[in-house]
Amino acid sequence: MNIKQNEMVRKMARELVKNEVMPYDKEMDQTSEFPWHVMKEIAKYGAFGLTEDPAYGGAGLDSYAEAIFTEEMAYGSSSVAITLDAHYLASHIFAKYASKELKDRLMPQITAGECIGCFALTEPSAGSDAAGIQSTAHLDGDEWVINGQKAWITNYSVSGFYLLAVLTDKSKGTRGISVIMVEKGNPGLKFGHKEDKMGIRGSNTGEIYMNNCRVPKGNLIGELGKGFKYCMEVLDVGRHLIGAMSVGVIRRCIDESVKYANERKAFGQSIGKFQAISFKIADMKIAEETTAALTEKICALRENKQPFSVPAACLKAYGGQRAVWAADSAIQIHGGNGYSKEFVPERLLRDAKILEIGEGTTEIQKMIIGNSTLSMK
Repeated sequence: MNIKQNEMVRKMARELVKNEVMPYDKEMDQTSEFPWHVMKEIAKYGAFGLTEDPAYGGAGLDSYAEAIFTEEMAYGSSSVAITLDAHYLASHIFAKYASKELKDRLMPQITAGECIGCFALTEPSAGSDAAGIQSTAHLDGDEWVINGQKAWITNYSVSGFYLLAVLTDKSKGTRGISVIMVEKGNPGLKFGHKEDKMGIRGSNTGEIYMNNCRVPKGNLIGELGKGFKYCMEVLDVGRHLIGAMSVGVIRRCIDESVKYANERKAFGQSIGKFQAISFKIADMKIAEETTAALTEKICALRENKQPFSVPAACLKAYGGQRAVWAADSAIQIHGGNGYSKEFVPERLLRDAKILEIGEGTTEIQKMIIGNSTLSMK
């Protein structure tokens, strides 16, 4: 960990959030429009290639920097943070497993923010059950022919490249899943229903249809039949980043609550002087510190190439629940005003709920944790 470097990343990210992200979050929520102008400003800071190879225009930073940047974005806007999270998942797998030819052609655009990434795993009948995907791909000469449907896909219609998890051999179960890259503009790739979501409304979420979608044979990412492994790998990273988002959301809940508790007067004094309020804020701070500590632990595991599936599941389960609780507590501290859209907490609660669902529900995380713990000798 480069402490000085990461302090600079945090300082830069906070300035970016203050000036280019927070001022537009309410508008994103109200309009449900993708904030292209915000993304263009973020791209100027190298955010889309934060950890990627400098040879391709990336910043070459570590997972600490990635977690810090994600946390700070979530403080200002969960819509922006989840958009970057989805991009990072796709760009990580692409940078690690794509052919040199594909990387030479696309990575400079990806790191510049000109080609947003999308990792498409979820289907109408395969959400938490990642092994249940039904979309298929078969070779026809030198081309893959892809058919199927993806659902609840982040960045579904704003991406420049799509990594699709598909069945290339139905007889092999999870060992028959592969990942194939499709670029935007392919005539066989169509966009369906855009989700009208409860929260993170500035993020772009919807359905993708593949109808005899043809791509070159070389668009296979990594090895044939290794797609399920790549999906599990990328979900671990996603759960880590969801944890980092949780830290940012909890910290925002604390700041909004402290400001209101110091300004609001009742019974002749600031409401923050009442133990009922101060204890809620104390519990929020405990949640922030514990979630941040586990986020940092996973950074260390990632940097040292150590397994982190179970810690990531712990972080995702705990951090998501604590973020939702913190937002609910912030509403309670604000009283009636907390129920109003004129104040921030109600938006924080609607945004935070996705942290208990995306990248595997809290229940799925507990299954992972429980099964792993019970199998220990």
